[in-house]
Amino acid sequence: MQFSKVLLTASLALLSAASPIAEALPWAKANPQAAAAAQAYADAYAEAVAIAHPDPKAYALAASADDCADVQCHMNCGLMIVAGQDCSENSEDNYSGPYTSGCLCNAEGSTKFQSYYDACMDCGWTLWKYYSVYLQPALEECHKDFPSVSTEPTGTSRCSTTLTDEYTKETDINYTTFTQ
Repeated sequence: MQFSKVLLTASLALLSAASPIAEALPWAKANPQAAAAAQAYADAYAEAVAIAHPDPKAYALAASADDCADVQCHMNCGLMIVAGQDCSENSEDNYSGPYTSGCLCNAEGSTKFQSYYDACMDCGWTLWKYYSVYLQPALEECHKDFPSVSTEPTGTSRCSTTLTDEYTKETDINYTTFTQ
């Protein structure tokens, strides 16, 4: 009995010391769904540390699934959005063109935008209802010069609400202010 009290007290002390802060993931502030996923990951990671789990990252990823889109998918697609914004020359809606020539895509596949393409497109259906309005203009621009660039996700994972819910584009969110 005494051992249980000591163990419980120590666990509570560790849990309070491992306070979850999603600010470590600055891109998550830009979209409420990404913020929720980042906070869930931070909470789960803190819990994993508090219980001395041998692999806190794996524990946090498994425990923080946002419906079926994980935090890595939010990260890759979110950073792809940021890279697209960096290429936009549109002062009213930097999620749309015109874009700086060669900034989004090139034949070598070496642009910042392209560096997130494979990972985002593989998991993209799991959060496409949120991110498509921000990614499709840039993807369509790339597709003009490089037809192998898909304008929709290529993976097969989907959430039950992926295609049924609707999301409206918010042009006043500036993802680039959330990166370092």
